[in-house]
Amino acid sequence: MPPLVRETLPAGAVLLLAALAERSGAGTAAFYLLLAGIPVSAAAALAALDRLVAAGAPADRVRALLGALLVTLFTLGAAASSPVLGEVRDAAPGLAGAAIVVGLVVVGALAATELLPGEAVDDVGLDRSLLALDLDLAEGAGLGPVRELPVGRRANDDLPDVGLAL
Repeated sequence: MPPLVRETLPAGAVLLLAALAERSGAGTAAFYLLLAGIPVSAAAALAALDRLVAAGAPADRVRALLGALLVTLFTLGAAASSPVLGEVRDAAPGLAGAAIVVGLVVVGALAATELLPGEAVDDVGLDRSLLALDLDLAEGAGLGPVRELPVGRRANDDLPDVGLAL
């Protein structure tokens, strides 16, 4: 499953459940769903920001901005449907529903960003390229040749075992 689907699917599911709860008149359930959606969408937005910093593709910039907008919409919807803030609900009765609908549009836009041109970043390839860059920098700084450990070995495998058991 692509990372973008892994990140936006939970936020979309929470928004759909909040829309159903709001439509059925269960305002408290919609509030708690929107409140639970804040960390879910924040994690997706931070992952998009991580990809933006790592790769810097224009599509990643769009995804990071849409992710930040989604966090804002979840927060706005939760505040508007809060049972404690009855004044907000009375002043703008449709604000929570509007935040949910716009949030669903943003989730659709995030899904559509898969169609934008850009490099797909796989986590393993990115880690290996960063490791190669680190090794090149270490050699360039005069630290001598740096050898890469074979897969499955740790740096302290060559140390003798002292036999301490806890």
